[in-house]
Amino acid sequence: HGNGDCGAVGNGYTEEQVAQILVNLLVKKLRGRGVNVHTNASNQNNYQSCCLSSYKYKFGYSIHLNSAGSSASGIEAYVPLNEKYLKLEEDILKQVSNKLDIPNRGVKSRNYNTEQMSVRVNGTTSSGTDYYKEIKETWQKGISLTILEVGFINSSDVHKIIQYQEEITTIIANVILK
Repeated sequence: HGNGDCGAVGNGYTEEQVAQILVNLLVKKLRGRGVNVHTNASNQNNYQSCCLSSYKYKFGYSIHLNSAGSSASGIEAYVPLNEKYLKLEEDILKQVSNKLDIPNRGVKSRNYNTEQMSVRVNGTTSSGTDYYKEIKETWQKGISLTILEVGFINSSDVHKIIQYQEEITTIIANVILK
């Protein structure tokens, strides 16, 4: 989110604000360890300016927060239908879920043609057309993009995300660095 799109709103926060906090911390940690990370100004949409640019990325993460009923809770990840390597996402979900004491909703893909969502298992692929534009367009450029929904903005998840922002970004950085 960014560039005029604040995303979901809840508990006095916007998705753009909370995601940007996490992105800034994560980028700092990764760059501090020598990882080549591309991002942009906080008022721009990272997907549009980075993932569709001429950079030669291997993979990307798009940080988001879900929104649903106030009882909804948990972290989940959306990956390309044809992605078969899910270990990073599985590790991130497990560790953040444990740290925040929120449900691990799993690694998923969504098919545009059927609108069906499927829980994914490492090593298997699914057929169809990716539902999410940013996943579909980056996959076509050879980039595996994960949409990481860190929690729900309109539940108590967001308070835990703010409280444990350093720990969340350390977990993500450490998994990526492995």
